[in-house]
Amino acid sequence: MFDIVKRNITGWLEQEFFPYEGFELQYKGMQPKLLIEPFMNRLIEVYCFSGVPKVFADIHLDKSVKICTYNEDFSYADLVLKPDDRELMQNFPADGILKQSIDLSKKLSKNFRFVRVDWMCHEGKLYFEELTFTPYSGFSGFDKNWNLKMGSWINLEGV
Repeated sequence: MFDIVKRNITGWLEQEFFPYEGFELQYKGMQPKLLIEPFMNRLIEVYCFSGVPKVFADIHLDKSVKICTYNEDFSYADLVLKPDDRELMQNFPADGILKQSIDLSKKLSKNFRFVRVDWMCHEGKLYFEELTFTPYSGFSGFDKNWNLKMGSWINLEGV
């Protein structure tokens, strides 16, 4: 088992992610690093437009994956992140961790026209993961209504 894990990790460290994972040029030439952390059982993605969180995804990664997307008032949003996720979509109530991630995302996103702020959760604690400027490398489009809605939230003044 150890040899399999070691081979996988070595492969990850040798891989250039920018050409294989959607041509994300921000990763070009970056020295790969590996952080081993406790198993995180929840991911929160906060889509922010000029510092305003507009839509969020709460992804539970327990025995099965469950995804709920919310509007800014914490009502259920029908946003499907990737076409393959449609069968994973559920409607469950927002909680304190989600609300905390939204408050912190406002601060982190205030200087960007668009950014997705990602958080991981473990045992009721929130951990910052990353700022993502090209979700799904720009290759996994949302449905037409969500593309239009999100596009209308981007302020292009001063560009």
